[in-house]
This record gives sequence, structure tokens and C-alpha cells, in this order.
Amino acid sequence: MYNAHCVPAKRYGFRNVFADDNRVFNSFVIPLDIYEQDGVINLVADLPGFKNEDISLKLENDILTLTAKRTIERNQEKTKYYFTERTGGEYVRKVKLLNDIDRDSVSAELKDGVLSVTVKRNEKEELKERTIEIK
Repeated sequence: MYNAHCVPAKRYGFRNVFADDNRVFNSFVIPLDIYEQDGVINLVADLPGFKNEDISLKLENDILTLTAKRTIERNQEKTKYYFTERTGGEYVRKVKLLNDIDRDSVSAELKDGVLSVTVKRNEKEELKERTIEIK
């Protein structure tokens, strides 16, 4: 194996084989789908391993903030770890919602590691085309 300068690259054994892949595991982004159906905005987030008490949802100025916290308990004294890919910490995802939402209609449910959030839109008159007379 050669590095960018065509010099044989050093191999450090088992530990470095997965170095590039570990960066993916250390930067968790909450996966999210957003769609509208029948005047209701639906947000669906995958949060496997999280409980209700680990998750908070806040709506402020049309910005929905989803925060999930997880702690991973590890006994470092009695256990020898070969991999530690499961990460703990606080994960935050913010979504700017439309201005015409019904703030009182926001509801959320966590089931089988999937968080479903629904927000109703305020009903508005449908915008129609209008010809304006020029005088």
C-alpha cells in the first residue's frame, strides 16, 4: 500500500483499519423525512434506542427543535473493549416550518424507535389568479 507521495504507507495493525469508518459513527445526524398529506405536515425521525424521556421537542418562532440525549455506560476498569462505535451525547436537529401552521395542533408519538410529529396547517383561502385593470 502506498500513500499520496508513492512511498510505502505505514501499517499500524488492527486498530487503524477502521479509522476512516469511525468518523461516520462519531457524527450522528438524526435522519428525518418531512412530507405533507391532507393539510398536515408530517415529520418522521429514526431514533432507535431512545426513550421518551431522552427526547425533547420545542417549537419556537416556527422552528421545531428536536433534541435527543443518550449516555452509554461502560465499565472501563473490568472490561477490555475492542470497538466502541456506539456513541453517547446530545443530538440536535432544527427544522424551519411554514408560517401558516396551527401551533396548537403539534403532536408527537415515539413508537418502536420512530418519532412521528404532526402539525396541521391553518386553512387559507386558495389564491386565485386575478386580472388587475390598469387605469
